[in-house]
Amino acid sequence: MISLEVSQYAKMEPMPCYVPLFVHGVLNQTIPGTVYTDEDSQQAFLIGTQSGLFFVMGNPARRAFNQALLSLYRDRIRRGDRFTLFSPSVRWDQAIAAVFNKEVIKVSRYSFTFNQDTYLQMSRIFPEKFVKQKINETLIRQSVNFNENYCDQYWGSAANFLEKGFGYCLLHNGRIVSECTSIFKANQWAEIDIATASEWRGKGLALPAAQAFIDRCIDHQIIPRWECNIHHSASIKLGNKLGFEDPREYSIFVKAR
Repeated sequence: MISLEVSQYAKMEPMPCYVPLFVHGVLNQTIPGTVYTDEDSQQAFLIGTQSGLFFVMGNPARRAFNQALLSLYRDRIRRGDRFTLFSPSVRWDQAIAAVFNKEVIKVSRYSFTFNQDTYLQMSRIFPEKFVKQKINETLIRQSVNFNENYCDQYWGSAANFLEKGFGYCLLHNGRIVSECTSIFKANQWAEIDIATASEWRGKGLALPAAQAFIDRCIDHQIIPRWECNIHHSASIKLGNKLGFEDPREYSIFVKAR
């Protein structure tokens, strides 16, 4: 495999198949990442983030490319780095399973479509004694889940997140209790990542945090994205409340235990 020059990224969009949002983020240079391709024919591509998320596309029958993909995976695993591979199709699922054999396992996930009309019809009850605030540098330093390490991992830095991403949190007595942030953002999309402090779970606080996030998306003509594992019933239920419908199933591959 060889890496493409950044000047070549633009010609890869738009893409005919579903792709995870981090791919658009890398191609738009919103987040740091690299695009690899088949050295001989450029018929297969691998788009990766510095956090260890990868998406493969193109011709799944390129043997040399697939072997290089396996070598990249083994190198990262040997160093203790993350390697999560997103697949665009059943053909790629089959190719990955054949190349990696039992070194990885397949996990099924959902990507939902946002129905703005459904969202706008939902009732709003903001909880008393809580304050909504947009995430800033001070709140990043105070956060447990979406802190500076998180920003470094997915955005390259907190400064890059504050410039190109956004998020909201709920505060109780000055303490963060629930947060909704953009794990990735590119073009007209923003993918939601949400977390609530363990002692505050089950109180419905994720809903108003997510509403603040989605409201900003609508105000700025951004389409929110919601994705989760197919067995994550709590995430699916919350997403449905917020207007995320018509799940599309896709596969990711992670290191076998």
